Amino acid sequence: MKFKTRVAYGKHKQNGNVCVICADTVEASLKNRMMVKDFEKQLARNNPEYDLTFRIEER
Repeated sequence: MKFKTRVAYGKHKQNGNVCVICADTVEASLKNRMMVKDFEKQLARNNPEYDLTFRIEER
């Protein structure tokens, strides 16, 4: 059975490199006892050098 989850990708503002910031924002937010949207806002605040994109993917 495949599950869908939200993955946070970051594109560096200076050099354009793309990397995975958080492979599973849903699981990480539950571990931190936060709502998913609040956790994603916190990720954006903690990583100001990246333009974050959140995508829904199967795992």
